[in-house]
Amino acid sequence: MLIPVVFERPITDPFQTLFAMGECLAHVFYLEQRGLLRREQDGEVIRFRGV
Repeated sequence: MLIPVVFERPITDPFQTLFAMGECLAHVFYLEQRGLLRREQDGEVIRFRGV
């Protein structure tokens, strides 16, 4: 899970968790667009790997 890696403090509130997940995904998609991450899909599972 990315949230503990990106955010230094624990996030326990459900609404803050939702916002944190959105922020993490925004960063992942940004890195994908820059060509620094590659998307791999296996059925319904999507993984991102560094290039």
